[in-house]
Amino acid sequence: MREAGRKIKNDSSAGGEAEEIVQPGSLKSVKAIGWYIEEYGIAQISINLTNINVTPVHIAFDEVCKKAEARGIRVTGSELCRTDTLKSMLDAGKYFLRKQKRSTGVSEMELIKIAVKVNGVG
Repeated sequence: MREAGRKIKNDSSAGGEAEEIVQPGSLKSVKAIGWYIEEYGIAQISINLTNINVTPVHIAFDEVCKKAEARGIRVTGSELCRTDTLKSMLDAGKYFLRKQKRSTGVSEMELIKIAVKVNGVG
């Protein structure tokens, strides 16, 4: 999902040696890395959003959920560190209400609650 994409091995190269190719990323202004934590049996992703006007928090979270679902796994939580603007939380709340085909005409406090609940912030 990160803008720079990721290197994958292409076994179909001539000569039998695998070559690395770059699989394009799906989100602009995103830096991310993931790893598997064997002792807990979970995967974790760390994401830096370098421009939340290009890729807001809720779009990055939604993309992670889609990528996980495509692999037969689910996101069980998230943690926000240093969300810089109230706007990003309000936008997330409205985004998820629209996604659920619900009215966005609720209070700011309710939008924040929805953003936190849907993102599984702990």
